[in-house]
Amino acid sequence: FQAEDGIRDVAVTGVQTCALPIWHPGWRDAVGLRAGSPLRDLVAGFVFGAVAYPVIAVVVASSLGLVLQRISGEAVRTPEQVPADLPPIGIALVVVYAILVAPVAEEFFFRGVLFPAARARLGLWPGAFLSGLAFGLIHYVPAPWADAVLLMAVMVPTGVAFAWIPARRGSLYGSIGAHVAFNVIGLVLIYAAR
Repeated sequence: FQAEDGIRDVAVTGVQTCALPIWHPGWRDAVGLRAGSPLRDLVAGFVFGAVAYPVIAVVVASSLGLVLQRISGEAVRTPEQVPADLPPIGIALVVVYAILVAPVAEEFFFRGVLFPAARARLGLWPGAFLSGLAFGLIHYVPAPWADAVLLMAVMVPTGVAFAWIPARRGSLYGSIGAHVAFNVIGLVLIYAAR
């Protein structure tokens, strides 16, 4: 986590929020911010994310880790995404970023803007894969190549799963809730292991 990540995410989301009303008058519906039950969609997404996390962490990450270990000849694990030596204010900023800023900013772009555009041109699953691939690529963390590839590769099916939620529910709030669940579980595991 870098402070620049939070600043970048807030800036990009701000630009999108200012530009979309000009370029696309029906943008709220197009990105899945429809009127209705945002809280219900957030909760449903959170539950989906909490159930999907162990599946992706155990099945997908373990399988990919074994493949990358076979290729590299070395032990492979996901790189540290949160520095261990943060002061309390740093930990608080990481928590705010992980459970508020990143889920809103990343879901707004990847599942609110990119996925609907790709889906309209390519179809549901190719669009979901494209948004998942882009989502995976932004999760690059400087680390040994196999560790970095493992993290990015695990984020691709995670992004596809996050795209399935607005495709099914018609609401971006569900994918935001799932993203929050992933980040909460991830932070709990990171800090429990230290």
